[in-house]
Amino acid sequence: MRKSALSAVLCGLVTLCCTACASSSEKARATSTEAARAAAQNALQQLRGADKDRSSLEAAIEGIRTAQPGSNLVLRKTAADRGRFGVDFAFLTSTEAGGGGDYTKVAVRLCVSYSGDVGVPGSVVVVDLACPPGLPDKVGSVPISGDVRLSG
Repeated sequence: MRKSALSAVLCGLVTLCCTACASSSEKARATSTEAARAAAQNALQQLRGADKDRSSLEAAIEGIRTAQPGSNLVLRKTAADRGRFGVDFAFLTSTEAGGGGDYTKVAVRLCVSYSGDVGVPGSVVVVDLACPPGLPDKVGSVPISGDVRLSG
């Protein structure tokens, strides 16, 4: 009976250790995903504040792009003086999680499309976009672990 109790404790410890390792990776992925989503929501607010005219939109797009050079990528943009406009972005983020000298770094990619009407305040909306081929496969030295969505 003592042997089975000891075996149960050892199994529990092994499971706990393995869970802790998986949790670092899962936590880093969740943190990276939330960072990418936050960047996308921040960009939405900036574009909504700049949708009054084309020059304001162009300035906002450039501001979003240069806020994180190499990580906030403009994939496509169309803007006219009046009417519909659109801009697609890829947001690449990398974070780390862990403790006690054991850290895991995870990078993700989020691609989104913004559209709205020039001169119509608050008309900008954002939707998920499939990330196209040819995007960077690393954030710094951290390989992209996958593409994520705005929600889910």
